[in-house]
Amino acid sequence: MSSADGAAAGAAPPPEGVVPNFENPEWIGYRLVIVSVVFPVLSLCFLIPRLYAAGFILRKWHADDCEMLPKALLGLSY
Repeated sequence: MSSADGAAAGAAPPPEGVVPNFENPEWIGYRLVIVSVVFPVLSLCFLIPRLYAAGFILRKWHADDCEMLPKALLGLSY
């Protein structure tokens, strides 16, 4: 939104003690980067032992084991 004098204005006034900064806002993308790295690594920490147990210890794959590998690969590639 713009005000009458052409300066940027928010949709609502900022809370008390907060000064809006439309010229150089704070970058919070690092939070997205952290989540995008931590959760795939965490999912692999659960997937690899499960597939190892199904393939080498039990020597029997069930339907859910067969489905997990392609789904995990597609999920990680997204």
